[in-house]
Amino acid sequence: MSGCSNTSDIDPDRELGEAYVAPMSMPLYNELSARPKVVATVKHGQKLVIVGKRRRFLRVRAPGGKTGWTDSRQLLKEEGIESLKRLADLAAKAPAFGAAMVYEPLNVHIQPNRQSPSFLQVHPNERVDVVDYELLERTPYVFPEILPPPPKVQPAPKKKRDSNRVPPPEPPDPPPLPPNWMELSRSAELEEEPPAAEAVHHPAAVMEAWSLVRTKDGRAGWALTRLLTMAIPDDVAQYSERQRITSYAALGFVDDEGEKKGIWLWTTLSDTRAPYHFDGFRLFTYSLRRHRYETSYRERDVRGYLPVETRPTANGIGASFSLLLETDAGLVKRDYTFNGYRVQVTGESPAKRPKNEFLALPAETPGEATPAVTSFEEDIKSKLKGLLK
Repeated sequence: MSGCSNTSDIDPDRELGEAYVAPMSMPLYNELSARPKVVATVKHGQKLVIVGKRRRFLRVRAPGGKTGWTDSRQLLKEEGIESLKRLADLAAKAPAFGAAMVYEPLNVHIQPNRQSPSFLQVHPNERVDVVDYELLERTPYVFPEILPPPPKVQPAPKKKRDSNRVPPPEPPDPPPLPPNWMELSRSAELEEEPPAAEAVHHPAAVMEAWSLVRTKDGRAGWALTRLLTMAIPDDVAQYSERQRITSYAALGFVDDEGEKKGIWLWTTLSDTRAPYHFDGFRLFTYSLRRHRYETSYRERDVRGYLPVETRPTANGIGASFSLLLETDAGLVKRDYTFNGYRVQVTGESPAKRPKNEFLALPAETPGEATPAVTSFEEDIKSKLKGLLK
């Protein structure tokens, strides 16, 4: 009956709470029906006033004064907006793994989860900076409770039993044991072994690679890594050998008949489900005699973690870089120097992975679960069980 009722009992001047728009744009509808009309459209980050509620749908008042219905899963609390701002501040200070571009519109989410609201969209051929890379398990997204749950109803106090009530009669004595109860208690040996319990099959966890991207205007959010393409020049990217380029950086530039050609260092990953960030790295130099890129140094079958520290020079001579590599002795920081033709290892020291501050940001705390409402039939059954006991 509440689902089919009209909205005449909702007071537009009553304020139940406040919320913020999560997606890029969100329509507000005049009613909850199969074909509602759009009364207004609000943008990401705008503040809304909640004036009514129907199940998980909320009636809100936009800044212009118009009211309409929307899904509560498309809204954020104030702490969710603050978390997005802190994420953008941290991403602005973090070093970039390189620039990436997309060939189709890409949705950027507030959390590394497909079901989380998308507040930003990257357009084709638009570039963003990649500042983090994480391999996470796909889990259901817990939507925050925009309004606090209703107060729990206290159960009615139990009535005291009447002291004048006649007690039930005493139960009869149990029958005696049979005379051959010892023989009956002996268990016969099993001729065959009991069948082994069937193994329970648990489906393997689905892992997804997410990248934290930073736009030119300073906003930051999470996007699926497989939809991003690192924007290294094509005459270098052609040597990727079907491996994913996870980061790249220029150590210097050379002049080829008036055209600047970079000296590129990249890291690649062959198994996208691996728990590390790269399993190989390669340094490309440009040959002025052959007018093409050539491999100056390469290592395979390593386990490394981003970011890569680079110290470039104008022409690449004397440039150096450092990598976090996992060895049999543990995680080490290995330093390399490029002298223009060759790469040499100049040092190695124990290291620790830097703390991931992006995933450590507190997300919106979901509200308490709404208590389950029992039906009339279930209530009667529970009372009968109590009487029988």
